[in-house]
Amino acid sequence: MQVIGGHEEESVNGVTTTDDDFLSIRIFGFDCAGNFFSERGQGDGEFTWSPSLQEAAATGTVTTTGGRVVTVDMSWAGTGPLETTSNTTTFPGFTGHFVGRERDAVATGTVVVDGATLVDGSTTNAFIETLEDKNTTRS
Repeated sequence: MQVIGGHEEESVNGVTTTDDDFLSIRIFGFDCAGNFFSERGQGDGEFTWSPSLQEAAATGTVTTTGGRVVTVDMSWAGTGPLETTSNTTTFPGFTGHFVGRERDAVATGTVVVDGATLVDGSTTNAFIETLEDKNTTRS
């Protein structure tokens, strides 16, 4: 099970064009017959985070590509140092500058699939991150 809660914000010339929370999930593994499966679902959710990436939380319900209804109530608590990356990509007419910040975390919460609790607890296989891009397009 993979749970991604997030917030997407975009602006053009200082005017906000997108300002939305989202929830994205992936259920994958092997069924009882040994066949691999993978389903994804995404939609609206509620997402909060601290600017220091010390904590984040996501709640919401989405339907997967296989028709499963998944309800998530998850929080993340930062545990590691804050790491920053910077990358610039340039090609004719475009310059993209990407700045990422990431911190290891403990994720705790519940994931209910079609009324059955699939996850109820915590894992250290988690992180909190941001990615900011400042792209410039030239004619």
